[in-house]
Amino acid sequence: TETWLKPEDKTFNIPGYKFVGKNRENSRVAGTRQSGGIAWLVKESSKIQIKVLDSKFTWQDVMWVELTFSNLMRPKSTWVKAIAGLVYLPSESKYFTNKPERLARFYAKLTEEIKTWQGRCSNVWVMGDFNARFRSVSEKNSQIPPYNVTDDQNASGKLLIDLVKDCNLWILNGRNE
Repeated sequence: TETWLKPEDKTFNIPGYKFVGKNRENSRVAGTRQSGGIAWLVKESSKIQIKVLDSKFTWQDVMWVELTFSNLMRPKSTWVKAIAGLVYLPSESKYFTNKPERLARFYAKLTEEIKTWQGRCSNVWVMGDFNARFRSVSEKNSQIPPYNVTDDQNASGKLLIDLVKDCNLWILNGRNE
């Protein structure tokens, strides 16, 4: 998700891939590297068409795209479409320290945006780096898999769990089963 591109870097070239990216407007240096920006890389030989969507969400590290999985051997009406959101959320220590209302607003707006896309498409995916930490969820919920996590839960972790439940999404990484 996070590209670490400098503001003047609009793209980069990896042979065989199409770059679709969005640089952070106010990039900053984090340690020895540039910080910010998000990107999709789509293999040119795949049958995936990608189109950046306009969004009301103003967070600079969120990008929505429409993916069309085409199969030239089938009629266009049978091609599968999906809307996918790419998210990079800086860790609480960088941007959200002592600002829980800012983090809550981010998740509320993201939830609203997801529900808007779900009203337009049956396949909506959200992926990226939320810098969310949470312990194993004690309640029975198949949307949130058991995790082997030792970190303490942070505010982003709780809000991500709420978003997953509210939007009927699934967490796919971190499974221990």
